[in-house]
Order: sequence, then C-alpha cells, then structure tokens
Amino acid sequence: MMDLPHDPGREADQQAGARLAALVERAILLDSRFRIPVINVRVGWDPIISAIPFVGDITMALVAAGLVREAARLGIGRAILARMVANVLIDMLLGMVPIAGPVLDILFRANVRNAALVTDELARRRLTT
Repeated sequence: MMDLPHDPGREADQQAGARLAALVERAILLDSRFRIPVINVRVGWDPIISAIPFVGDITMALVAAGLVREAARLGIGRAILARMVANVLIDMLLGMVPIAGPVLDILFRANVRNAALVTDELARRRLTT
C-alpha cells in the first residue's frame, strides 16, 4: 500500500470542517435539539434557560458569543461577525420581554441563524476559490 504525501492544506480543511460541524451542533443544541410533542415545536437550551428572567438571557448571550468567537477563528469576516453579534443581542433583548420572552426566543433562533451565516459564507468562499 502506498502512503499519501502529507498535505497541510487538506489537514487544515478537515480541521475547519470539524470545527464548523461542532459549531452547527452547538447551535442546534441551543435552539432546536428537543421536540415538544403535540404542538411539534423544536426548542433548545437557549429558550429553556432564558426562561429565568434576565440571568438566563445574559447567560445564553454569553454562550452564543462563544459561537461568534468560533466563527472568527474560522476566518469569517467582520461584516458577518457584526450580523452575528446583532442576532445575539436581538435574541437577548427579545428574551427579556416579560412572559413572551421564551416564545420570542423560540421563534428567533439566533444561534441557528448564526450557524447558517457561517456555513453559507464558508460555502461561498469554497465556490469562489
């Protein structure tokens, strides 16, 4: 059997792919991991923890900021990072609305939106290179 030559570029692509997959998985965990039977709505830890007034929303915004940081490590540009930060802030503010906050959190799904922004940007780059 013949050994393939070491290809650092391919290795870097594989690592970036694994990091992207982890980012997407965390976004799903935060926004849509569980299905509520009967009403068939998907929720994640974000709206559950955000049900704790203010503290839950701030905690989840900090967790979501970790996804933005990972996107920056993947080389996502400032404009998209700014959109991601805006999504996190909107999600946090919507979540702080008394009583309706958790429902608005479920509807907005900032983390899944942000994962889609990262995925789309990386796919666009792949097509243009």
